[in-house]
Order: sequence, then C-alpha cells, then structure tokens
Amino acid sequence: MTGLEVRVVPELSRVPIADYVLQFIAATQILYLVWNAKSIIAYGSWDRGDLFADAANPLPDMEMNLPKITAILTARSETDSVLRRSLQSLLALQYPKEKREILLVTDSDDLTTDRIADQLSQELGVTHLVVPDNSDPAWNRIIQQARDRGAKWADIDADQLPYSKPRALTYALPFATGEMITVVDAEDVQGDPLVFLKAAQCLQVKGYHAVQGRLRFINYRDSWLSLQAIGDYAFWFAWLLPKIRMRGLPVALGGTCYYVRRDVLDSLGGWDPTNVTEDLELGLRLYGYGYRVGLLDVDTYEESPRKLLRTQSEGGWANQRTRWIRGTIYTAGRLGKYRKEFPLKRRLAIALLLFYYVLGLFVPFLSLIGYPLMVLSLLIAVLLPIQAVSRVSMPAPLLPIIDNPWLAAISAFNMLLLLWHVYLTTRGIARTIGKTVVGAGEKIHYYGLVVTTVMFYWILWGLPVLRAIWQTLRGAKFWEKTLHEGLHHSVLDRF
Repeated sequence: MTGLEVRVVPELSRVPIADYVLQFIAATQILYLVWNAKSIIAYGSWDRGDLFADAANPLPDMEMNLPKITAILTARSETDSVLRRSLQSLLALQYPKEKREILLVTDSDDLTTDRIADQLSQELGVTHLVVPDNSDPAWNRIIQQARDRGAKWADIDADQLPYSKPRALTYALPFATGEMITVVDAEDVQGDPLVFLKAAQCLQVKGYHAVQGRLRFINYRDSWLSLQAIGDYAFWFAWLLPKIRMRGLPVALGGTCYYVRRDVLDSLGGWDPTNVTEDLELGLRLYGYGYRVGLLDVDTYEESPRKLLRTQSEGGWANQRTRWIRGTIYTAGRLGKYRKEFPLKRRLAIALLLFYYVLGLFVPFLSLIGYPLMVLSLLIAVLLPIQAVSRVSMPAPLLPIIDNPWLAAISAFNMLLLLWHVYLTTRGIARTIGKTVVGAGEKIHYYGLVVTTVMFYWILWGLPVLRAIWQTLRGAKFWEKTLHEGLHHSVLDRF
C-alpha cells in the first residue's frame, strides 16, 4: 500500500440554488416589464386631430373630382350569406357609383365559392375574378412584371406560390382600375357609410400614401374566446396603434380596411404572395421607404373564431393566431432584403417594432411565472413591515425576494401596468359592444368575465406560438384559413 497516494480534492464551491432562482425571477420580471411598456405607450391624452388622419377637416364634396377606389374582396370556402352581407355593406357606402369598383376574387379549385360568387356578381353588379392554378401562364407574366418593378419576392417560380389571400390579391391587382386600392375580408361589414370619402380625403387632399381603419370583432356572445378576442382587437386598434403612430413607429396594417394609393403600391411591387401576413409586411415597407401612413377614425366589423382549434381549411382561434405569428416570423426574416434600402433611423424603428412582436412569443410562458410573482410582490409589501416589527422568520422560498426590494418593486410595477392594460381592454370592449349589452347584470357578466379571466387568455397564446414555431421549423407552405359563420351579423342588427 506504500505506492498509493491519497489526494484530497477540495470541495467545489457551491452557489446557493436561491441565487439561481433570484436571477431567473429577475430576468422574467424585467422581460415582462419591457412587454408591459406598451401600457405606458398607450397612456396619455392626445388630440383627436393628432391621432387620426381624417380629423378636423371637412369631407370632400361628392361632386368634386374624387379618385376611383377599387375594393378587392378575396373569398375562399365562404357562404352566400357571409359574402352577400359584406358586398351589400360596400355597395351601401356613400360614394359615386362610377368612382368605385368591387373585385370579388375566388380560386379556381374552390368550385362551391366560385358558383356563389358568380351568382352574386350578376345579382349585385360586381366583377368576379377566378384565380387560376400556378401552372397558368398568367403567373409567369405577373411575376416578371413584379421583377421589373424590383419586387424582392419575385425571385421565385410560379409553382412555389402558396394558395393564400396574398396570392389572390397579387393576381387581382392588374385588373384593378382604381387610383386607390382597399382590401376587404370576406366577412367584413363596413361600419361607416362615409369611409370611402374619408379615405379619399386623406390620400388625395391631405397627402397620405396609405391609411388604416379600426377593426373590431363583434360576436361576443358566441364563446369565451370570442369575448376575449374583442378585447384583444380593441386594445390594439383603439388604444395602442394610434399611440404607436404618434411615437413615430411603423403602422402595421391590419389586413383589411386599409387604403393605399395605386401608384405607391405599384412602386413597392405589390403584396408579397409568399407571406401569410402580407399586411404587416406591406406596412413595414411603406414606413421603411418613407411613405406617410395615417389612421382613419372608422370601424369595420368582423367575426372572431368561437372555437379554439379546427382543421386547416376551417381554422379556429389558434389556427388564426398561428398564421399571424408564423407570418411575423417570416416577415422578420424577409425584411433583411431591404436593410440597405431603408434609412438607418427607419431600420431601427422597424427593428424595435419587430422586437416587440418577437418578445410577445415568450409572454405566454413568462406569464406562467410572472403573474404569481406579481401577486407575491403585493404579499411581500405586507409581510415586510410585519417581519420588521415581529422579527418573525419568513418562509425560505420568499427570502430571495424579501431581501431584494428592487425585484419586489419591479414586480409591483408590473402588476400596476397589468391592471392598467386590463382596464384599457375592458374600456375597448365596452366601446365595441356597449350598444348591445343592456342592463347592469349583463354588463357585470361580460365585463367581469373579461377582467377576471383575461390573464388566462394571454397564457393561452402559448398554443399558437408553439404551433407557429413548429410550422416554421418544418418549412410549412400552407395557409390556415379562418372559418366565417356570419355570427357577427345578429349582433350588428342590434346596433
């Protein structure tokens, strides 16, 4: 045994697990504070004339030389009642008939919707376009024209085009004869009969290159998801988007109820048919090239999905949100093609907005930790003076937070911002459905349901986030369509 040598290995220094917990909690709360900063942006009173492009000026005279407006309505797997209501609301707008054009666009493989569109076009006097499959020579001509205009998306072959709404818009654009182009979703019901006049005023008289109206989900009685989605839209379009514009950040177009000058749209190469969120991407390009984008003080009413998850062709809430998130991820990657063409200041603003969107991917998962910690911070505010007076020892899990007043302060501030966000969301819902919710009992039911459960709704966003990331990693090319059942019509009839 004399040849054996005994070595004494010094004990490794151990970092208390509480320190790791503290660091994790701190990172979570700081990230959540950055996300909650949107509530700060939305705070403050602004003059209506500053927020909305159509404010403070009289409407143009109906007899003046108004621009021709082309409304492009794309439809796939839609019913007669949904399309009819949308087209009738367009035809009822106060605008010279000879100055408006409605293109109803369907796909060649969607035979049922094609037949419905044919009948409606003859009955209501609108133009029906059928988008051919990708093997049609027309696509090669469209892609070549886009290349000639410098479109970044036009580096693909026709067979790579996904069957989607932006593909239909791209095909319809050469047929449009208007000086202004607007996009209409199949279930849209126009809420302001003067919307065309207001858009014409902003683009022709006030010098805007594009304007975006408010979108409002309206079918609040159909499910808990529908009610919460109304608050989602109300907060974004009624509160946050106007303030984002006032801060000099990009206006993310909302997919419908936006108006853009035809010459501007052509100069940008039209929509990107490979992007399932062509609206967001177009809005960022408009901002990047320095075009002026304003907001209209008008409402367009839409239907929110009432079920969580459906099939790819009849998408529910999670399918719809998955499409939005996947498109945002795709947009963030595609905009790298424009980094040399946008001024540095605008590149930074676009990067800031996209960072906000990307950070939102983590929020549902941060919320699982963040919400309990916010409540815990309020508990600590009560426990600290008790501990100081009674010298009672606190539970071990609380010690890292109790000994760190900065962390407790951040958590408490997050709680205040969260409550402010819930307040704005509830006010937005009240303004959206306030005319149809009658009686104190019904108001308490619907508004109380939002206040007490909205945090679960935000956590539920984790499902479409995971689905979007999975589809992106798999290189998915399909487009998850949202099912439209016309559920919002009965609510609008009460207005």
